[in-house]
Amino acid sequence: MKTKLLLVALLMTSVISFAQVIPEDVKPPSWSMSNLPNVKAHKLASFDLKKLQNEDIINDKDKSKPWRFGHDIYVDHDFNEFGKWTTLENGDRIWRMTYKSEGAYTLNFMFDEFWIPEGAKLYVYNNAKDDLLRPFTYHNNNPEEVLGTWLVNGDQAWIEYYQPANV
Repeated sequence: MKTKLLLVALLMTSVISFAQVIPEDVKPPSWSMSNLPNVKAHKLASFDLKKLQNEDIINDKDKSKPWRFGHDIYVDHDFNEFGKWTTLENGDRIWRMTYKSEGAYTLNFMFDEFWIPEGAKLYVYNNAKDDLLRPFTYHNNNPEEVLGTWLVNGDQAWIEYYQPANV
């Protein structure tokens, strides 16, 4: 009986620790603003999911190959051509872009040209604003200038870049 109670207590503690509220100090600046311009979602190219699943049935039998993680869709954007820049009253700037992949369970991003100055932050979050990756900073810079993000839930994700006025 004591073992069962201990297991239940451990389970409840685990559930509570994973169901945390996003702390204010890691939320993107746009979340506390109401007057930002609308950003039209960039619709990602569709693909034949059934075809990929049928390929996986065959490929997954070969245990020497890794399982398919997802489906790559290459997107090449310039910050100044896509998304929206907003300059705040104090001179800080925010750039926001959103991507939509109809029917996707999750989205993640690979940046093949990534470098962020000290003081700036890059955020990735879902449209419901209930799944937010920690802010990426200059600490994430590397000699290869690449960055891969974790997954955010849903079929629409936002990328937000915050640049203080002094950066």
